[in-house]
Order: sequence, then C-alpha cells, then structure tokens
Amino acid sequence: LDPLFAAERPPSVLVHTAVYADAVLYTLISEGAQDSTVTLTQRGSGIAHRIPLPAQGTDMVFLRRGDGAMIARMNEEGGE
Repeated sequence: LDPLFAAERPPSVLVHTAVYADAVLYTLISEGAQDSTVTLTQRGSGIAHRIPLPAQGTDMVFLRRGDGAMIARMNEEGGE
C-alpha cells in the first residue's frame, strides 16, 4: 500500500499521518535544534506543499486526498 503523499524531511522531524475518507492529517514534530522545512507531495498530482517548521516546534496540516489541496493548517502559534 503506497502512501498518498510523500514527505521530504530532515531526520529530526517526526511525521505522523491519520488517513480519513477524503483527507490526510499530518502532524509534524521537530526534535531538532534548527528550523527546517518539510515538503509534502501528493503522489498522484505532484502538488507539493512546503511547510516551515521551527526548531522544537509542531504543525498540523490537513490535505485533501483527491487533489492535494490544503484544507487547513495549524501551527503552534495557532495560526495558518
């Protein structure tokens, strides 16, 4: 079973996925001492989202399965 999205990330970033009928929720957790970027790419369409992640920070990204569009995002500051 291939994942719907590919994640490019540094080894210090943990990615947890929760798959739903129409969307995928990604929880990103940085254990690193430096800011980093995670790229989530939908395998079917090639649509990519670059998510900046602060050192020791967290982010949650909700992507639609059908077209890879970002439905919602919540970083640790509470913003999108």
